[in-house]
Amino acid sequence: MLNNDYKEMLQLLKSNDVKFLIVGAYALGVYGYPRATGDIDIWVLASSENSQKIYKALKEFGAPLHQIGESTFVQQSIIFQIGVAPRRIDIITGIDGVEFADAYEHRQEIEV
Repeated sequence: MLNNDYKEMLQLLKSNDVKFLIVGAYALGVYGYPRATGDIDIWVLASSENSQKIYKALKEFGAPLHQIGESTFVQQSIIFQIGVAPRRIDIITGIDGVEFADAYEHRQEIEV
């Protein structure tokens, strides 16, 4: 289901204790609503501690970091994209109308 880049990124986020959720088409697939997509959307908690962990995971992944820093993901409404479709990774810090804490509390964990 997931390509190797997606698996590696998710494993690095998890090993660095990043608070994140998969949203978008891949999340729909888990609930039985598969949809074609050219990216994976990863929603991260916008906080200072989490931002530092995200930066570390991205560095370990080998992502281009010249436009971001350790505090980039503290801000709401950030979208950081790595790669190109159909293997693009989107890391986002906000979704309109939804609080991260509420969504995180109701998350479903899966093995990758």
